[in-house]
Amino acid sequence: MTDHVRMTVSGRDDERCALTRLYCGPQTQHSYHHRVLRSQGGVDNPETLVLLQGTGTTGVHGWVHAHPASARLLGYLVPSWGDPAVWPVWRYDGLGRRGWCRQLPDGYLERVPVDAVVRFHSTGADATKAGDALVGAIGEARALVARLGGDFVD
Repeated sequence: MTDHVRMTVSGRDDERCALTRLYCGPQTQHSYHHRVLRSQGGVDNPETLVLLQGTGTTGVHGWVHAHPASARLLGYLVPSWGDPAVWPVWRYDGLGRRGWCRQLPDGYLERVPVDAVVRFHSTGADATKAGDALVGAIGEARALVARLGGDFVD
């Protein structure tokens, strides 16, 4: 990863875990998670990378890999055929707000309305089912944040 990409992602994420808001500075255990896994073609760019507390097996980063269905709904795992710049992620936005955002190639975040996220995840007339699945995934994330002692500001 280039220094430019690392600084762009760290700046966008305010040196905090995108999910918990826990500080991810030099003396902490954190990682730059590839939303499209490297093994599936994920590259080092701002729309693919997100700063997470922990490693690939611990903390939030470990949770993402241990709970792929929920992580996919929340946008922390994007399938190889998906575009991470379009796939919404439920995260802290760097301004103290949590919600749905798109991570753009220029390193900025774009807020996404909840109804657009439900439409994104629904197939045909299954909007209710998609909404229920999203609510369940957010509930799991809330429990993780509480367990790790992070902030939870909706």
